[in-house]
Amino acid sequence: METPMNILVVGGAGYIGTTSSQYLIDKGHNVFVVDNLSTGKESAIPAGVKYIICDMAAPEVEQFVNENNIDAVLLTAGYIQVGESVQDPQKYYENNIVKTIALLRTLMKCNVKKVVFSSSCAVNGAPETMPIHEGTKIAPINPYGYAKAVVEQILADYHKAYDLDYTILRYFNASGAHAGYGENHDPETHLIPNILRTIQGHQPHLEMYGDDYPTKDGTAVRDYIHVRDLAEGHRIALTTKTPSHIYCLGTGNGYSLREIIDTCEKVTGEKIPVVVRARRAGDPPVLHADSSLAQSELGWTAQHSSIENIIRDAWEHHRKQEEI
Repeated sequence: METPMNILVVGGAGYIGTTSSQYLIDKGHNVFVVDNLSTGKESAIPAGVKYIICDMAAPEVEQFVNENNIDAVLLTAGYIQVGESVQDPQKYYENNIVKTIALLRTLMKCNVKKVVFSSSCAVNGAPETMPIHEGTKIAPINPYGYAKAVVEQILADYHKAYDLDYTILRYFNASGAHAGYGENHDPETHLIPNILRTIQGHQPHLEMYGDDYPTKDGTAVRDYIHVRDLAEGHRIALTTKTPSHIYCLGTGNGYSLREIIDTCEKVTGEKIPVVVRARRAGDPPVLHADSSLAQSELGWTAQHSSIENIIRDAWEHHRKQEEI
């Protein structure tokens, strides 16, 4: 068992935050949560976790950090919808950048010098070559990705100026479910839960955005990573001094939207009605990872991220939610 740490999960009522919180608890750590519930659910915070409902820029965060002797922070808070960020960039810049700066100011004041940041391959935009690695050019093509890139630079600058120990984990498509925690966004914009919602009759069909991409079947290709594997990446980054500050977490395998639909039909035994729409603004055709640096330096591997396993776990979660 690891030496227990007091870990603050900012955004701990959301999908990534709740899953990682429970995983860290299972590994013997003490977890505390800050969330304003703008997208997260209070009922999803793991039982027994001490939490406050407020914005991450709120003044009460300082007292919460101090009274609970926080050792490290997992920053998962932030708006995540690419299309919305194109339509309303101010919302994303104010929340994902400005309020993050306010949180970091609080952490520096409380002498908390360990931060793990949930970033995204969206910082790389639409690279000309695959796979994406830590050295791939930073060239976001939407405000969501740009906001992530700005926070990455802020963390690097704080490291130089204030000796902040930080790790940036660039996710690919977080998916699946673990220990009773899964995707329940409102609105739901992610592919796999929307497919499963269609099967459950919550919507009449799945909307496919674009079937004319320059890919093998015309649909966008993505790298899907099991949320349990992401949680393990968080654990490693929070509990060790990482040799490098940035790591890509993915499987290295790209699956097209049609391949995901086919696999969902195979796992569930149900046929999925599909309506094709135009491409969404800011969606690159292909994204998949090179996670060799995380493997060599952190000993991290995507052990649970076969696409069949991801969909099976997500389907089990959705069916249980239907029973509640």
